[in-house]
Amino acid sequence: MGGSTGNWLAQTLEDRAAEVGVAIDWARQQTEVPSSRIMLWGISQAGWVLPKVVAARSDIDGVVSVSTAVNWLRQGRYNLEAELDYQGASAAERKQSVAESDDVRALLQRGASYDEYRVETPEENPMSRERWRFVTLNFQSDATDDLLAAASKDIPWYLMAGEYDRNVDMDETERAYRDIFGDQLTVGRFEAAHSMARPIMENSQVVGVTTSIAWPRVLFAPSVLDEYRAFLATHVG
Repeated sequence: MGGSTGNWLAQTLEDRAAEVGVAIDWARQQTEVPSSRIMLWGISQAGWVLPKVVAARSDIDGVVSVSTAVNWLRQGRYNLEAELDYQGASAAERKQSVAESDDVRALLQRGASYDEYRVETPEENPMSRERWRFVTLNFQSDATDDLLAAASKDIPWYLMAGEYDRNVDMDETERAYRDIFGDQLTVGRFEAAHSMARPIMENSQVVGVTTSIAWPRVLFAPSVLDEYRAFLATHVG
């Protein structure tokens, strides 16, 4: 970001968790940064990062998980099928897309190189070399063990879920989180897309960009910001 070096596509999720830890340690050393209480916030792929951070530390006071998944491969399949539904794909189109996805999964499972992938993939728009490397590093990710370890820290955890999330099966995530965190968990369900925006903001680029410029306060779905503030006020003060 900005003038920093590196490429996030070269990272594992463990690398990202380590970066979060470095940022927390840095903040605690800065007298001008209020760090007496640390609340982690993360969206989407952070679902595989935040539990690792909490499990490894004893100074986290709470977590806000936004639109997070548990299992990488199940999330990918859900996203594929949800997009096919949204596009009104025919049975034949659906069958072809799922078959292509299965072929890519098979390549990942046998550790295929990028060159092998490019030769064998049936995808119309294949991944870049950098994206393929990122996927090969992380496609087996499952947050369950890290979530169980994080639950032992007994801190409040807020899961924010959009009813119109086409990226992540938030029903699955909520079930898993409730089983693991019990009373530590608060769940907010919103008439929102993956980003917690009103669905039209993600479905129409024109509407999303125009709204972000002219009236940014209405980007988010109703009550998203109010309930987020209320959780922080209750658990952070």
